[in-house]
Amino acid sequence: GETGVLSREDVDAAAEIRGLADRDDQGHAPRPVCCAQQLDDLVEVSVYGLFPKELTEHRKARNEAVIKSGRPARFEDERNGRWFDNSIYPVHGAGGSIVGLAIFTREITERKQAEHAIAQSQETIRALLNAPTDAALLLDTKGNILAANETAARRLATHARIAFKGNPEVLHGKNVYDLLPRDLAKPRRERNEHVIKTG
Repeated sequence: GETGVLSREDVDAAAEIRGLADRDDQGHAPRPVCCAQQLDDLVEVSVYGLFPKELTEHRKARNEAVIKSGRPARFEDERNGRWFDNSIYPVHGAGGSIVGLAIFTREITERKQAEHAIAQSQETIRALLNAPTDAALLLDTKGNILAANETAARRLATHARIAFKGNPEVLHGKNVYDLLPRDLAKPRRERNEHVIKTG
């Protein structure tokens, strides 16, 4: 609902609920009783017995925090190399008290792998751009300069007679083939375009 909690009717209407937890007989700790795609398929079984001990303790603590605070929670965790985005909502009964938890899980492994690959690429780029002696450039597919280290910027600025003053950013947005001598620009363009074409 708009308040960040769910009624039993909200839970019944959920299309892809992954878990539902009720409370114990004394109304204290959550007691997960199901894990299924649809509520119609629920089987009364404790999900705490389905996870490794460390993950169980983590999930249980999250569930108990939602019971205690009455506020929903969202978190990510990893299991056997697979990443999941989890949302937990308190389920309110007719009298307004929390009678259980609605638990939604979405696998985000591909997203996490993409984030990791991007981070590694950025580290590689930073390492290249920070190399003290080698010239390093980051270009778009048309040859426009996105980033350059000081060595590359100084060389290109000298060729193009651009005031460098120790600031590589003066070359950002300029086309590298326009800055290189003509006899060097053509073969560089051809090699770069070949790499782009072949991958």
